[in-house]
Amino acid sequence: AGGGDIDINAVDTILFQSESSEALIITAQKFDGTTTGSEFNISNDSPALELIDVNADSLALLGGTDTNVSLTSAGSITISNLVQTQGTGTLFLETTNTDADLILDANIQSDTGSVNVETANDIRFNGTTNLTSTSGSIVLTADADAGAGGFFGAITMNDGTFIDAGDGTVSLDATGDIELSQITTFNATDFAIRIETDSSLIDSGDSTGEDLIANESGARVTIIATLGVGKVADSNQHIEINVDQINIVNATGGEIQIIETDALIVHDILQTTAGDIRILSGGDITLAGFIETVSNDVLIDSQAAIIDQNDGLPDPLNIHATSLDLNAVTGIGTGNRLEFSVETFSADTTTGDVLLHNTADTSATATSLSTAAGNIELEQIGNESLTVYFASTLDGNMIISNTGDTQTDLLTLTSLTAGGLSPEITISTINSGNILLGSVTGLEGVINITSAGEINDAVDDQGTPLIDIAAAGGSITLQAENGIGNSDPIEISGRTLSVDTTTGNIDLNNTSSSETGDVSLTRLTTGNGTIDFQQSGGRHTSFQEVSTTDSAITIITDGSILFENPGVLTNVVSTNGSGTIDITATGINSSIQVNDGLRTTGGTIDLTAQKSLNFGIAGDISSANGQITLLADSASLGAGGGGISMSNGTVFDAGTGLLDLQAGDNIAVGQLITTTFTRLTSTDGGVTDSGDTGGRDIIANQLAIRTATGAGSTNSLETAVSLLAAVNTDAGSIQINNDLGGALLTIGTVDGVAGITNSADTPGHIIISNASPLTVDSPVINSSGGNIDLESTGPGNLTLNASVRAFGGNGNINVEAGNGILDINDTGTSSDYSVAGTGIFSGHGTSGVSIDSSTTLNSQTGAIAGLPPDLRNILTPQILPTGVGTVTGDFGRFSEQNFFITIDWGDGTVETFNFDNPGSFEFQHTYAGNPNAQNPAADIPILVTMQGDQQFTFSDGNGSLDFTVESGLLQTPGEGLATVAIDTTPQVPLLIFPQQEMILDSTSNFQSIFTNKDTQLIDSAINEANNNAERLVFLRILAPNGDIIEDVPLQESDLDNLPKLFKTLPDGRYQIYLKEAGEERVRLLMDVDIRNGKASDVTEEQSAPPTEPGPGNGADQQNTSHLNTDDPLSESLRQIQEMVTVILADAGITDLLDNWFPSESTYLEGAAEFPRLEPSDSLREFHNLNQRADQQQAFSDEQAWSSAALLSGYYHGKTLLKKPATTEQRETALEKYGNRLLNRRYNIYRNNP
Repeated sequence: AGGGDIDINAVDTILFQSESSEALIITAQKFDGTTTGSEFNISNDSPALELIDVNADSLALLGGTDTNVSLTSAGSITISNLVQTQGTGTLFLETTNTDADLILDANIQSDTGSVNVETANDIRFNGTTNLTSTSGSIVLTADADAGAGGFFGAITMNDGTFIDAGDGTVSLDATGDIELSQITTFNATDFAIRIETDSSLIDSGDSTGEDLIANESGARVTIIATLGVGKVADSNQHIEINVDQINIVNATGGEIQIIETDALIVHDILQTTAGDIRILSGGDITLAGFIETVSNDVLIDSQAAIIDQNDGLPDPLNIHATSLDLNAVTGIGTGNRLEFSVETFSADTTTGDVLLHNTADTSATATSLSTAAGNIELEQIGNESLTVYFASTLDGNMIISNTGDTQTDLLTLTSLTAGGLSPEITISTINSGNILLGSVTGLEGVINITSAGEINDAVDDQGTPLIDIAAAGGSITLQAENGIGNSDPIEISGRTLSVDTTTGNIDLNNTSSSETGDVSLTRLTTGNGTIDFQQSGGRHTSFQEVSTTDSAITIITDGSILFENPGVLTNVVSTNGSGTIDITATGINSSIQVNDGLRTTGGTIDLTAQKSLNFGIAGDISSANGQITLLADSASLGAGGGGISMSNGTVFDAGTGLLDLQAGDNIAVGQLITTTFTRLTSTDGGVTDSGDTGGRDIIANQLAIRTATGAGSTNSLETAVSLLAAVNTDAGSIQINNDLGGALLTIGTVDGVAGITNSADTPGHIIISNASPLTVDSPVINSSGGNIDLESTGPGNLTLNASVRAFGGNGNINVEAGNGILDINDTGTSSDYSVAGTGIFSGHGTSGVSIDSSTTLNSQTGAIAGLPPDLRNILTPQILPTGVGTVTGDFGRFSEQNFFITIDWGDGTVETFNFDNPGSFEFQHTYAGNPNAQNPAADIPILVTMQGDQQFTFSDGNGSLDFTVESGLLQTPGEGLATVAIDTTPQVPLLIFPQQEMILDSTSNFQSIFTNKDTQLIDSAINEANNNAERLVFLRILAPNGDIIEDVPLQESDLDNLPKLFKTLPDGRYQIYLKEAGEERVRLLMDVDIRNGKASDVTEEQSAPPTEPGPGNGADQQNTSHLNTDDPLSESLRQIQEMVTVILADAGITDLLDNWFPSESTYLEGAAEFPRLEPSDSLREFHNLNQRADQQQAFSDEQAWSSAALLSGYYHGKTLLKKPATTEQRETALEKYGNRLLNRRYNIYRNNP
């Protein structure tokens, strides 16, 4: 052909062949063309053109080598046979009519030239057709006229068709859907495949394999869509790819779903409006760009790892979505944390690490984070809350953190588990935010939880608590700003614990076990808040530091506890203000060991152990003004149950608070200090001294000791107390050495303990000393058979105001006032001071010894009531001509017994006489001559020495007070003593008075007294009384010569009305005796003669001093000591009639003389006094005071005895009957003895002269 255009029109078919470049204008329905020239340009005007093989060469359109072929058709083009270019020749196919399509029913083949197809409408690959190029690019554009005429072009590749660009690039562009069968390129550039559609990219089928293949390294696939990638209507069709890198942008709707055969590098995958993103890969997924879906979900699933590789970009964020599901086999975020911003996410890998970084600015939830072997790290920085429902690594560590800007930005951990040999779990909130714990488990591992706010239990499970943090054999560290367990206790289980909060409470329950072993708390501290720590499981627990400010500390375990700090911390447990410390070990054999101190400023300190409390040298306890209470043997097991042991140098200082130590076994005391009260109680042990470091063992105002085996039994307790009381029950001694720098120590009543009592079963002592003075205001009783030693060692006095008694054996009593005065006062009881057996009662006061006139000291053999012994009225009349010398005198006080009087007659004769009761004596001695041989008329000097009961010995600064010595001179008659004595005594037979049966009035209350068959000897009665431990009263009937006729027991009530008793007795001489309960000796109360029912006191008349004979009285002095029996009532009657007042208990008017009338009646309670009577009072009618109902109560035996003995011994005894009693004397007596007249009614009588 020539060089111009060729115009060919045919009704049907055109076959064209040329060897040169041609420009061909045709109009035909079918065309078969071939050229070998450089250019082959064809233009078709027909509405439809079919490229078909006409000449049977299987080719419909062929360009020669390097021939560029171009076909533009107004209508659609259908390729029915092969279209081919060769060499570098290119192929361009175009349709221009708005509805014109390109239909491939056969293949298009290019060598190295490009293939460019542009249609005004669709491009369709039918059957199994393909478009191939060895290395040329392939560009398919549908709807090249941009939708003119309302037609939008699509690219449709039927399943089984494919595009293979060799190493060329592929580009598909359409306004309609693009349906992919397969596109392949070996191109390795960023433009290997580019697909863009204003609609959807859809997978038409998988018969040929992957939809997109561009797997050369560096090859990138770019997909731009509007309505989704991998979706047809509601049927999801993933786009299967085998590419190296991919970019996807979807603009309006639909999902992005791709499946990569092996590894995939993802640059950007964007859903600019909505729609899910699903990326699945058979290999690694490397995130080198940004994945985003505005309000939908992202799924990334790798059969290898998910890798972050975009941190060098300006925005390192990898993923932004509403939710994110990451799945891998060998790790997520491998090598670098995966950055995303999502609300809900999960990340699970078979092995390898999970490294995540979330920047969501809304609350986020991690539904699942897991790996079988690898670490899990999650960091959220969006200033919102984070919830982790499940996180697990079977062999690896875990780090989870959340950054917040308010405390309501919570980090909630529902279930976290880290496995392996020693996994580490690190949980934290940064800047702000509380942590809520469900279950965090890292057995044998290390768990660290740090909160910028609080750490709390996520659920209220106090009814059925579950472990919140489980480290078993590992460690748990909790650090918070505002408290740990503020709402509910945190349940934990760990071996090593460290807990600290800047402020707020700490409330923990730790479960120990064989897996945890013994538990160690290196720190349990808060700046300001309560601390509550409880532990179960029975394991031993050690604490190195426990502290708070102005708040309570409570520690309860069921195992033993150790408080010890290995560093320089002196107080392991500390609080201040009013903060309290309460520590309890409840388990079997659980003890508490304190090697470093416990301190609070003003609160109480309570330590309780089921077994023992032990304190090292530095194990001090201090509280400025709070009570300190220690209880060992809380199970009350008794001996072996547990004691309290303080080391030498340990100090308990309660400030102004109470110190209270209680134990089953011994209490070993280091140093106890308080300004108030200390109480020591050992139910089956004693109180011992651990040593003297620091000074006094006990410094307090008041001290009460209760023990079973003694207090200071082998080494005395050094104390500095003001008021002391102690009681010991089973064995051992009470030994206390007190020194207040010269201040007073009082033995009194403290905490219900009155005085000092040792009732041990074996002999033990009571030894109390004070650096003076010492006052005994409550009884000191030793019934163990041991000694009592009370001593004031300085210049102060020793004052006894209460009973001091030793019995149960042969214990001694020694009362030593040092340089002061020994002052022994009346106690108000019948037996003030006493020893038993062979016990000696000794005393000394350098400045003097004073015994109150109403006080009696008793021993097994006698009693004394004053010092020195009472020896008086010594008379030495002239020696008779027969050589008989006489000395008379009176001795003894009313309640004294057992006297020794020694007479030195001056001639070498010394005689000693023993008397049971006080009275008078008359001793005679016959001199053979005057001892003064040079002067027979010289007076003979004699010496009378008296000693009281020999079980008493006292001294003062001048020497012994046990003896009273009186000297006298016996005048010799005439010119001297004769040498012959004539016995003028007549010889008369001894008169025997037979015992007679007495017949009394049947109304007598005492008829049984005089019947012989019911009588018994007093010795057997005493033995029976000793066995029965009761008080007995006896009436002794005496013959005129003083022999005992009979001993008869009386009722104690008989002493209440002795005049009534005397009326029932026959005339004769009687003695009334009393035996106290617990005493072996018998005391004489009264010695009387009964005449006509009236009594005269033999003791009084025998002890009365001689009087000068009156006018007309010719009797000599010797007769003055004889008892006048002519009118026994005359003298007593005269004295009674001169008395101002008489007081009798329960006595009637008929019991007195006619001129005595009742003045008033009164009822005395306790220490009440009788009402005073004014001297001007005139006789009043007898009247009874109204008595309250409680005054009618029955009185005890002790009360009855006290009143009866006092009335009979005092008011009916020698004092009031000896001389008239003035009103002043009466009031003085009542003030002194009124406290003995307990709860009785008394009638007061006055004389009406």
